[in-house]
Amino acid sequence: MSRALLWWVLRPVFRLSPTPLHGIRRRILRLCGARIAPTTKIRPSVRIDRPWNLSAGHLTIFGDQADLRLDQRVDVGDR
Repeated sequence: MSRALLWWVLRPVFRLSPTPLHGIRRRILRLCGARIAPTTKIRPSVRIDRPWNLSAGHLTIFGDQADLRLDQRVDVGDR
């Protein structure tokens, strides 16, 4: 299954996951090719168009309504 198709299938699960379940959202993004540190927090309202282009370091937080348009690889370092 391609990354784009997998993200299309898993995006509703990501968006509907309860706010405190950051681990589930991290796992979904990893399944789609993102490199996410175990301490990264991602709110369910974050919009990501190509998660395989995302790399997030330790203690990184993506807040409500963040819009990540990832046309190229983006590395967000440790906090």
